[in-house]
Amino acid sequence: MSTPSALIRAVDSVLGNRIQLFIRRRWTLSPEGLRHSTPCSLQTSTVEKCGVDISPRRLRTDVTVTGCAHAPQTRGSTTRFRCALEAGPVVYDALVVGRRQVRWSARGNAIIDTPSPVESVSLDAHFAYGGFDPHGLAGVSADHWDELGWNLVLSPAFYPRNVRGLGYTIASGRDIEMPQLEDPENPLTNESLLVDPHAWRRAPMPRHFGPVLPCEFPRTLLACQEAARGVTRPPDDELAEVQRGWLGGEDFAREAMDVFGVSSRYFQEAPPGLQLPFLAPGTPFELENMHREHARLRFEVPPPPHVELHFRQSAVEHSSLVLHRMVISPDEGEVDFTYFCEADLPHHIAPGIQPDIPLHAVVEGERVPYLPPPEVVKARDRLRSITS
Repeated sequence: MSTPSALIRAVDSVLGNRIQLFIRRRWTLSPEGLRHSTPCSLQTSTVEKCGVDISPRRLRTDVTVTGCAHAPQTRGSTTRFRCALEAGPVVYDALVVGRRQVRWSARGNAIIDTPSPVESVSLDAHFAYGGFDPHGLAGVSADHWDELGWNLVLSPAFYPRNVRGLGYTIASGRDIEMPQLEDPENPLTNESLLVDPHAWRRAPMPRHFGPVLPCEFPRTLLACQEAARGVTRPPDDELAEVQRGWLGGEDFAREAMDVFGVSSRYFQEAPPGLQLPFLAPGTPFELENMHREHARLRFEVPPPPHVELHFRQSAVEHSSLVLHRMVISPDEGEVDFTYFCEADLPHHIAPGIQPDIPLHAVVEGERVPYLPPPEVVKARDRLRSITS
């Protein structure tokens, strides 16, 4: 069964009247901008691709980019260049650097090699600053790492902001590869490479354009206390994310938590610098050095699809459609938009029991029926097979 491009979900699976609608549309991206849209399957799992469309209400628009940064087409080779995303007044850029190794002097000082020429680098977290240093697991046999489970990821061996990257070093002597995506305002140096794992907040922020994992900061501290066990929240004034206006103390406040102790902002998956106030139609975007042929691509956020909700043949008022998630794939020539709205039904429903609920949406003229949870469908089909 294929994943639909629009989905109606009940907020309360037992008994309630609040529902949510998710819609995903894919637009074609060309040098002239966005051209036409088609329905696109909602991403419901992180197994094949990090990032999901189906989540509780987000507070901002998550913007991520999949693909590569490409060196400008010049006569000679280059060892570093800039790539950037501009969304209205927001500028989020990265310094792209050729491959470099780290050597160590007899005194234990880091020596970063000269970068090699670079043509393209993936924009995801694997090539940004971060990663794993086994010195953080001193005294723990590698044969027992699997037994640590979640605590392994939360140990000093991993850089809290990005467990997948390159360059994280807490002790000298280990030859490593440097990241190829760096923060232009705080590039790594021979002197700044070694970090105290208990003062990781002072280390450079990873600069990438892909999703942040649930086990990475700041999502670890926005989750419930059990998930954040072992992670200490640094003072706000010591966090670069707060200094740059990307996060605030209110995001960690108890008032922002639900009954399970999870902050509303936990569900934001983009890097903090790419979690933008809900993007309005017409917001201009510009991509620099993110397409293999075109140094710059420009487009505007399109208007949302027209939506209607109906319950028992009567129209239901819903909140304004907001843009939850935006995934830009420049080399593929695609931009995906995931929209979200909520509504209160005039009567309660029991999604976990009722096999048929007279609820549907109309998206751009196409009827989208409410589908009960799979376990309810199985119970209904089983009952029908017995009684038929």
